Amino acid sequence: MGKYILLGGAGFIGQNLARLLLTTNNQIIIYDRNISEKILDTNILEKCQIVEGNFFEDNNLGKYVNNVDCVVHLISSVSPQTSMCDIYSGYEKDIKKAIELCELCKNNSIKRIVFISSGGTIYGNGNINIKRYSEDMQTNPINNYGIIKLTIEKILLMYNEIYNMENIILRVSNPYGVWQNPQKNIGIISVFLDSIMKDKEVIIYGDGNTVRDYVEIDDVCKAIESVISYKFKQDVCPIFNIGSGVGHSINDILKTIEKITEKHANVEYLPSRAIDVKSNVLDINKAKKILNYTCNTDIESGIRKFIEQKESLLLLRSNNENNPIKNKLFLFNKI
Repeated sequence: MGKYILLGGAGFIGQNLARLLLTTNNQIIIYDRNISEKILDTNILEKCQIVEGNFFEDNNLGKYVNNVDCVVHLISSVSPQTSMCDIYSGYEKDIKKAIELCELCKNNSIKRIVFISSGGTIYGNGNINIKRYSEDMQTNPINNYGIIKLTIEKILLMYNEIYNMENIILRVSNPYGVWQNPQKNIGIISVFLDSIMKDKEVIIYGDGNTVRDYVEIDDVCKAIESVISYKFKQDVCPIFNIGSGVGHSINDILKTIEKITEKHANVEYLPSRAIDVKSNVLDINKAKKILNYTCNTDIESGIRKFIEQKESLLLLRSNNENNPIKNKLFLFNKI
């Protein structure tokens, strides 16, 4: 049993991770912005400490980080799409705050930050003959999002080397599952499902043959749980790919969703974008060997599970017209 703070804990990965960590009686602090505008899992509301704050603007994170066993860093100010709209923003915010977080942890004797990096963008396009990307391959991100993630990785590794910290980096491929918000236009499975169920047009950039490695959120959270308590080894580089190790084209994903939902999508193909990696599948053998990581969910089973959980979440939302968060503001520690 430990005490952990999840930066960005009210988001997609954060809520799923919190639910998992609560099953083993850990103490969890959820730190995120605009929490009063979000729907949180009831179990999280009742059992976690909820802190509403802006990671990029507030300076009082220290009083919540103090005495935790591990910090899980899930926050990013940009996405692959938005990172190219304001070139400077991500560098000014994410990289600066990563350094401040390392300093904060170092000065409070917190040895471990678990950073969720991007296995989908870090490696770039690489060689067309590469079937799967392993952690020791050259990184060559082609958008600002990937460059920012890679820079933060290097900062964390520097603190390991110089200050004997035990920071761990997970390069997660393309996660999907419940609590993923399609309105952010991130995660094509979530976006496609939302569009198809609402009879909206499905937008695909390029010819739909772009290949990605999709991983169900429960598998991701189990990987994070394992590295939180991982016995650090100085002779092992603390970077791990987390994915399924299986590639699916965007067209294949769409066909699978159509099959499961028994609905035909109205698709518009738009010109391809320079920011999109053409093919990305992760080699997950290192995580399997060292972390005992397993990807238990195939793509069709994962999408079926997502739909079932999505329906339950819609029911939760409809049953809470008055946002339960707003009725429980007394739980918050406002910064």
